[in-house]
Amino acid sequence: MRINKISLACLTLCGSALMVACGGGSSSAPPATTQQIQAPTMQGAIVNSYIAKAVVTLDQNDNGECDLIEPKVVSGRNGEYAFPGLGEHAVCSSGGINVATGLAFVGALKGPKGGGPITPLTTLVTALLAGNLNPTPAQISAAKGRIETQLSLPAGSINLDPVAAISSNPKLEQTNAAIQVMMRLITNSVIALAGVDSTSNTPALQIQVYDNAIRAIANTLAAPGAQRVDLTTVASSDGTSNFVRASVSQTVANAKASSNSSLLKAEAFAALQNLSPENAASFVTSNISTLVQNTAQATPTAAGIAAAQKNSLSSTTLVNAIETIAGVVPSLFSTSNTASTAQIAALAAILSPSASVVASSPVIVTNTAALSTALDLATSPNLTVNLAAVTQILVEAVDSPPVGPVVLSVDSFPTPVTAPLPPPIVITRPITGGG
Repeated sequence: MRINKISLACLTLCGSALMVACGGGSSSAPPATTQQIQAPTMQGAIVNSYIAKAVVTLDQNDNGECDLIEPKVVSGRNGEYAFPGLGEHAVCSSGGINVATGLAFVGALKGPKGGGPITPLTTLVTALLAGNLNPTPAQISAAKGRIETQLSLPAGSINLDPVAAISSNPKLEQTNAAIQVMMRLITNSVIALAGVDSTSNTPALQIQVYDNAIRAIANTLAAPGAQRVDLTTVASSDGTSNFVRASVSQTVANAKASSNSSLLKAEAFAALQNLSPENAASFVTSNISTLVQNTAQATPTAAGIAAAQKNSLSSTTLVNAIETIAGVVPSLFSTSNTASTAQIAALAAILSPSASVVASSPVIVTNTAALSTALDLATSPNLTVNLAAVTQILVEAVDSPPVGPVVLSVDSFPTPVTAPLPPPIVITRPITGGG
């Protein structure tokens, strides 16, 4: 036994020496180890001007929806948000308050993965990417480029903070604000055209129609052969009008196809299904186009753009008139009405939206020529509604000053209750030593 132990010890020492002599031991590759790498952080700001106290959600499961169980934060005073170490995913924002106008934000904004500002323009980008749950950077860049080109914006504009870039690129925030006005006015008008009054207008219904409007606007811009528009110039008024008309018509078609009967009373759901996209667009296009251009052509300063947007969003004349008519002569906007689109547009011209058609000013009928034309059309045999009666309804609707929205301060706006941010995702990757 003693000889065996000595032999074993000698064998062990000799084996070690042999390994060193043959290039083994410390010069051989060490066993594989791992390194922890924190996933990227999605961060930026919610901008229309800045939206504070919005609920911002990270689409962590990449299903194209921002679900209740997904990570949420509340945006800061300058719209800032961050999801530290949770990886690159799409982001959406809802609610909050526009710190420049004091108006509560209605609707939802989205942005593709990659972070940065979340705006009405990035919302159009995500609409173009709909159905592609994992777009590549090249696909995201192409969608941004398409929106920029069609809205006559400099390349790379959508990646910028619109408010911070006003001094060098004022057209970006002017267009950003105008697109938000367009989204909101189309949403409110289509809901009213469906016969839903303000007392029955729920947040869920707003979000549904708002999403329909976003998709309609994005697809109208990106359609093959679509005309480029520049909302910021007077010379493009015809292009803006065509853009708004097509977007309204498509929103109605989208809403009819995707409407949820549980969100509407039975009569309102039926009215929506009978709504004519062409008649609806004919009635609201001129008014919406004017307010969109008033916003886009505002003084190119943060204060000037915010003031114009506030005036446009505060205008309730069009929706008040629609609600009144829809309750008395609902067939005016239905597929059964054979009136020409020009006749319906002549009625809408009575509303004459301008700087006076805002919540802070009385509204008067200024377009007497259009009023006279509309009255003359009352004898037309092609109409299935009494235009004289409709005209009187319109006059009465616009003779009363509209009631504007409540203006809030950032400090008074209630802070949403949100789930705590989960811990960052840590990615583990193997590391092998060199030789």
